[in-house]
Amino acid sequence: MAGNESVIITVVYGASEVIDRRNLWTALETLSQQCSDIPWMVGGDFNAVRDLNEVCGISGDIRMATEEFNAGILEAGLIPLPMQGEWFTWHNCSTSMRSLWKRLGRILINDRWLARFPSAYYHSLTPRTSDHSPLVLHGDIQQHNGGMFRFDNYLAHSPEFIHNVQNIWHHEIVGIPMYAVTRKLKALKPVFRLQRRNKGDLTMNVQLAKGFLDEAQQLRRVRRRILQINDENGFTHTDLGEIAHEFVSYYQNLLGGTRRRLSVDIRYLRPWARHCITDEEANQLLLPISADDVKQAMFDIADDKAPGPDGYSSRFFKAAWPVVGEEVTRAVLDFFSTGKLLKQVNSTILALIPKMGFADDLLLLCKADLDSIRVFKEGLDWFAEVSGLRLNVQKSHLIISRSAQNLKDQMLDFLGFQEGHLPMRTHGIIWVHLSSDSLKVPAILDLKNQQNSA
Repeated sequence: MAGNESVIITVVYGASEVIDRRNLWTALETLSQQCSDIPWMVGGDFNAVRDLNEVCGISGDIRMATEEFNAGILEAGLIPLPMQGEWFTWHNCSTSMRSLWKRLGRILINDRWLARFPSAYYHSLTPRTSDHSPLVLHGDIQQHNGGMFRFDNYLAHSPEFIHNVQNIWHHEIVGIPMYAVTRKLKALKPVFRLQRRNKGDLTMNVQLAKGFLDEAQQLRRVRRRILQINDENGFTHTDLGEIAHEFVSYYQNLLGGTRRRLSVDIRYLRPWARHCITDEEANQLLLPISADDVKQAMFDIADDKAPGPDGYSSRFFKAAWPVVGEEVTRAVLDFFSTGKLLKQVNSTILALIPKMGFADDLLLLCKADLDSIRVFKEGLDWFAEVSGLRLNVQKSHLIISRSAQNLKDQMLDFLGFQEGHLPMRTHGIIWVHLSSDSLKVPAILDLKNQQNSA
C-alpha cells in the first residue's frame, strides 16, 4: 500500500441455518465500529441472498433470511462492491427439476474503501470443480477524468450573468454558425465554473449538512462504470480502449450501414392507419423551419429538464436569449438547410444512444422441425417487410434441442444464424436442458398461428 496505509479484509462463511447466521450479523456490526476509519472489505459465502432475483429455481421461504441479511448489512454500514461475471454464484449441481441457483457469494465494502479505491470491483467466475463461483478482486486500474460540465440554473439569476455571456459572445469566430456557437459555449464553461467556486462557503455548508451526499454520488458513478464487454464472437474485453472500440463498432454497424434498412410496403400499414392527415396538414409539415419555430421549441423545454450533452440547460438559453438567441437560431436553421452536423456535436448526441431501448435480446421459440423453421423464417421476413427492420443474422443464434441434432445443419443453413448453446441467461432467467430429449421452456411462440391471424 502507498504510504503504508492499512486496510482490513474480512473473509466470512455464513452458517446454513437462519438462526445460526445471526451471530455473523452481530459480529459484522461490532467490527464496523472498529473499522469506521479504515478501508474495510468483507467477502465470502454468506449463505444468504438479498432479494428474490438472486434465486433461480424452487427454494423454501427466504423472507426472514433476506430481511435479516439486509438489516445486518445496513447496521454494519456496508455497501456492495461492483461486480462483473456470473450473477448466480452457487448451483446445487442438479440436472433434475430441483435444479437451483443462488447468489450466495459476494463482496461488501465500507465508505472508506469506496473513497480509497473508487474503481475497484470483483469478478464472479464460472465454477469448475466446486459448486461455488470463485471471486476475483480487481484493484484501482482505471484513470479518473474530470467531471462533466453542468450549468446550474441558479447562475442565471446572478447580476453578472448577462455581462459574462456578452464578454464571450461579442468575439468574432470564423466558421459556420454551429461552429461559432459551440466554441463560445465552450469558452463560457470556465467562467461559470469559477463563478460556482466563488460560492464555496455555501457549498461547504450544504456538504456538512448532508454528509452522505458525496458517498451516494460516488457510489452511483461506480455503478455506472462499464468494466467489461463481450463482443459478437463471445470474447470478453476488459481493457478500456478495447471496450470503447467495441461500443463504437457496435453502433457503427447498427446505425452506419444500409444493409438492414428496407422499404416499407404501405399496404401492410393501411389497416392500422385509422387516422390519416389531410393534404393541407401534410403540406404544413413540409414547410421550412422558421426562427420563431426555433425559439418556441427552446422555450417549450421546462427549466428543470436535464441539460443537453454539452451541459447547458434550457434555462441558460432562455435567460441569455437576448444575447445568444440570434446566433443559436442561425446555427439551427443552417443545420435544417444543409443537413450537416459538426463532428463534435454529433459525437455528443450519439453518446446518448446507449440509454435508448433496443430489442437486442428478443427470444423466439418454435418446434425443432423443418416445417416450423420455414414458417419461423416467413414470419421474420414478413416483419422485415412491414417494419423495414431486418434481422442481423451475424448476431442471431439458433439453439436446437438434443432430439433434433440430426437437422441442425439444415436449419442453420436455411436461417443463416449462428449456432447457440445452453445454458444461457437472458431476461434474468437461466435456460438449461433438463432431460436428454427435450428443452423445458415457460412458453412457446407459435409464429404460424400469428401469421394466419394476421
